[in-house]
Amino acid sequence: FTKAIEVFPDFDQAYNNRGFVYSTIGELEKALEDYSKAIEIFPRYALAYNNRGFTYESLNRLEEAVEDYTKAVEINPKYYDAIINRAITYNKLGEFEKAEAYFESAIAVEPENHVAFNNLGQLFKQIGDFAQAVDAFSQALKRKPKDETALINRGLLYIEVNDHEAALLDFNKAIELHPELEAAYNNRGHLY
Repeated sequence: FTKAIEVFPDFDQAYNNRGFVYSTIGELEKALEDYSKAIEIFPRYALAYNNRGFTYESLNRLEEAVEDYTKAVEINPKYYDAIINRAITYNKLGEFEKAEAYFESAIAVEPENHVAFNNLGQLFKQIGDFAQAVDAFSQALKRKPKDETALINRGLLYIEVNDHEAALLDFNKAIELHPELEAAYNNRGHLY
């Protein structure tokens, strides 16, 4: 990508892609520089805003992350990744109503995607709304029946509400689907 930038200094995608490589190898400040340059070249580059937002989030610069995710969604209102990243970041900020609203927005954009439901379940669990959490995890599993994360999350939730039988069913299902899944064995062990 560096060579492409040398030859074509206004190649916004090369800056974005090099920023992604920098981010992947942990050179986050260099990643921010490249994402910012890509945005400077092409101010409506939603992917670069999302990537820079994710890098800000990795640096725990959550307000800046939200700004970039918001800009990405303004450019592309159906940009699922930016919507869900914004929801996750609002959740980290403790702004649960905003997080819930953006998880719901992500679901509206991709109603069959399990990820938003799983994250919504985590949010409901975090705020103590266990009935809605169970429903959200169940919705995630309806969309992706082999989702070990949703099975584990729902199983852990069942433990919190003292439904050990239901928890055992979820952990056993997770083990059946993914025999290498240590968390399922560990959580099941706590039930005995």
